[in-house]
Amino acid sequence: MEILPNNNILVLGWEFHEVSEATAGGRETVPSGGLWSETIREYQVDETGEATVVWEWRSWDHVIQDILPVKPNYGIIDQNPGKIDINFAPTGANFSDWMHANSLDYNPELDQIIINIRNFAEFWVIDHSTTIEEAKTDTGGISGQGGQILYRWGNPQSYKMGNDEDRKFYGQHDAHWIDQGLDGAGSIMIFNNGISRPEGNYSTIETIDPPLEGFSYNYDQTAYGPLNSSVIYGNQDGEFFFSSRISGSQRLPNGNTLICSGVKGILFEVNSEQEIVWKICEILAVRRS
Repeated sequence: MEILPNNNILVLGWEFHEVSEATAGGRETVPSGGLWSETIREYQVDETGEATVVWEWRSWDHVIQDILPVKPNYGIIDQNPGKIDINFAPTGANFSDWMHANSLDYNPELDQIIINIRNFAEFWVIDHSTTIEEAKTDTGGISGQGGQILYRWGNPQSYKMGNDEDRKFYGQHDAHWIDQGLDGAGSIMIFNNGISRPEGNYSTIETIDPPLEGFSYNYDQTAYGPLNSSVIYGNQDGEFFFSSRISGSQRLPNGNTLICSGVKGILFEVNSEQEIVWKICEILAVRRS
């Protein structure tokens, strides 16, 4: 969830699709338990605590497939990077938790949302300035692109613009913009958990400088840039740290980065030289019998 400047609340949600609905949408292989896709809803809460949905984005409104020309969402995937390939299933075709979004963040300067899609090994940026109706379409909003993905990074295989060697993320969490007034403001920071990296399991904290042009992002008909991220911490001088899941990071006012290695419950702060300057060791878990 994310609290907005107007005190409304953005909330990540799941939307269920029966086998028949997923098949009708062009999914070639559908798990017996159906599919879950991602939604974002904005709730306005009144003084009594009652919540009203005032804005919504559904990933299902923006799926594309290139297998069945007779279906309405047929298209050429590498020519539509703002769409979601309904048959892209890197975690396996029989996995109902198809996308597995695990974080979202809001950028008030751009009126945009970033959502981290763990199972696609990438994050997406979408326009929040649309109306509910515009968010269902490819037009409208400040960007003029409706609810399409404005920018995505981490795994260009998802829109058929790369291969395994182009993949950057492995089980990543906590994609967010570095806030204005902080070192690196406007860059996107992410905890790359690094599970099942080809070269071995280790985690890194990385930043990406998006190719922002106004309220859109430069796309030259190849994979979205930049080519590589900047590593803030991890794999330094042969020393590794690893958290296979959860975890996150945050830029501090002093320019350092606070890191949560979630599996072991370790919090530590690193400076620009990747030196640990503060640390709380493993937080002991209480086991109840």
